[in-house]
Amino acid sequence: MKIEDLNADVIENMYRNLVHYFISKEIKYWLKNHNSLFLSE
Repeated sequence: MKIEDLNADVIENMYRNLVHYFISKEIKYWLKNHNSLFLSE
């Protein structure tokens, strides 16, 4: 394995973790602000 390959894997993992982090944050934020919609149905 070359250093370039390792760097690509590390960057890809960091990016994926970042995306997952922001998606989960968005979902929590959305649920918090739209909870009343679910409760009223």
